[in-house]
Amino acid sequence: MAKRKPMKKPMKKLGKIGKQNIKSTIRLKAEYQKRGITTCELCGSDFGLSFHHRYQRYYYIDKPELLGDFNQSLLLCIPCHKKLHEDKELNKETFNKLR
Repeated sequence: MAKRKPMKKPMKKLGKIGKQNIKSTIRLKAEYQKRGITTCELCGSDFGLSFHHRYQRYYYIDKPELLGDFNQSLLLCIPCHKKLHEDKELNKETFNKLR
């Protein structure tokens, strides 16, 4: 029986902010590694890490260069990331404390 090739999923169209987000993620990864930050900045977990930005994505439409700014982001695990999205005051306090 012949092997089937995996189906290719069509790429979604990336807008200006999407393309900038990809570039900024690369810059942020390098910056965090340079600073030795490799775990969640709130709880210390090293599982399911992603960048959390200070403001919602639409804020960066006119300021896409800020997406890759260290002071505009935190490295968080999934549960901590979710907490900051759910609580705007906690988000503000966390950024004020850590940045």
